[in-house]
Amino acid sequence: MPHQLEGFKLAERSGADNRKFMIAMLLSILVATPISIWAYLHAGYKQGGPYGYGWQPFDRLQGWLYNPTQPDPAGAIAIGVGTISTIILASMRMRFIWWSLHPAGFAVSSSWSMNVFWSSIFISWAIKYAILKIGGLKLHRQGIPFFLGLILGEFVVGSIWSIRGVVFHVPSYLILF
Repeated sequence: MPHQLEGFKLAERSGADNRKFMIAMLLSILVATPISIWAYLHAGYKQGGPYGYGWQPFDRLQGWLYNPTQPDPAGAIAIGVGTISTIILASMRMRFIWWSLHPAGFAVSSSWSMNVFWSSIFISWAIKYAILKIGGLKLHRQGIPFFLGLILGEFVVGSIWSIRGVVFHVPSYLILF
């Protein structure tokens, strides 16, 4: 859904016809859906199911079904505290412009990806903060192409290594797309 919304925003800013854009988006969905289903099944049969990332929820569900447990009051309280904390963070962010803690950050703070990327996120936040403090919005806007180039460069290099690995059938650099 965010990809479609981003596409609509780009179409709006570029002055594209919304009707034609919607038709193109629907056609791409109709083409991409069966191709992705085939690719997922093909990879599962060729490499085996455990090599994909989609098995984890089913593995957890199997554990719950074969080893049922009683309701967990402490877990329910933790969910309630998390919900209330998220609501407080969201309301603070809406009311005060200086409030920088985002509720989405709270939600993903204990996920696997944050264990991997927290240092990169912190460094990028610190650089952005320093640029805004030193040079203001003008320097920030001037620096955007440089930092987007760094991100694009990471993806291009990772893609080249991945393509090399596929073509020559050798293990390659793992890039977390």
